[in-house]
Amino acid sequence: MALLKLLSDDQSANDVVVRGGVTMAGLARQELRPEFEHRFCKANLYMFPYADEERTKLLAASMVMMFLWDGMTLLLLMVAAHSDVHYQTKQKRRQTILINNTKKHLSPNSRFQHHIDSVISGFQTADLAAGNAGREVIDAMSKALCRIRPGFQFRTLRQYLDFRHDNVNANYVLAAVKFSIASDVDLADPRLARYLMLVKDHLGIINDMASYDKELHASKSSDGEQMINIVDVVQRILCLPDVDSAKAMAYAYQLQTEAWMIEELQHLKSEARSEDQEWQYLEATYICAAGHAFFSMTSSRYGGEVARLKGESDEDN
Repeated sequence: MALLKLLSDDQSANDVVVRGGVTMAGLARQELRPEFEHRFCKANLYMFPYADEERTKLLAASMVMMFLWDGMTLLLLMVAAHSDVHYQTKQKRRQTILINNTKKHLSPNSRFQHHIDSVISGFQTADLAAGNAGREVIDAMSKALCRIRPGFQFRTLRQYLDFRHDNVNANYVLAAVKFSIASDVDLADPRLARYLMLVKDHLGIINDMASYDKELHASKSSDGEQMINIVDVVQRILCLPDVDSAKAMAYAYQLQTEAWMIEELQHLKSEARSEDQEWQYLEATYICAAGHAFFSMTSSRYGGEVARLKGESDEDN
């Protein structure tokens, strides 16, 4: 919340238009409306429950950054200067243009910018204490700059899910899980590839299932904005007669994905080759997937106010 407050108070952010005529500061003020914690904060606690207090704070700040990054330049300003990611020519050109346009207006000496720098520095410092995932979190965040809407229709569900891995920032989540437990496990280990792919599939499917109705409403109210959702893809690929049928089929695939995740964990366990740290990470990713599902189903961010899980204080009002 501190980051949003600093951004909303940053006078120079009033000059940077990021989406539909809304400025950076204006967007931050919109997100600071009541029920902020239900839309942002709880996801961090559900998905990364093993993190200590300091790592929880850093992950919470990074998650706010990721939630805000949706066609705007805020994330770019936060991480581009600190990342080792190298972009291809077209992406590099886009990155440079966005940086120059944003920095032209935003003050480099504002409290907001200093807060961003302190968050990035916090990830780097944490790596000196334990693990090596701080850098991976920063790099995964910067790769969100590459997200674009596809200019084609998906022909297979696998093609869609592979696209969704990047679109839903799944690699950021895997790196964040690793950071939460101060691990240095190798995420590029081929033995873990299938399991991690299934986890990334699950993140995309859950996000789509929870937000379909909200996305459908947005697509109808916008000027032909393309809908990117597994329900829509399944309905088109399988030529299903209605949305309810497509939702049922997508949910069935979600359950199958969860079954495959369990099978793959059992397979890895049967090999008896995994070290304690590796198993700690595998367990943490499974818990993260479950926490993501719970947050998505009970958060007003995706399902609207009707989906929000209410507590005793809500019931009293």
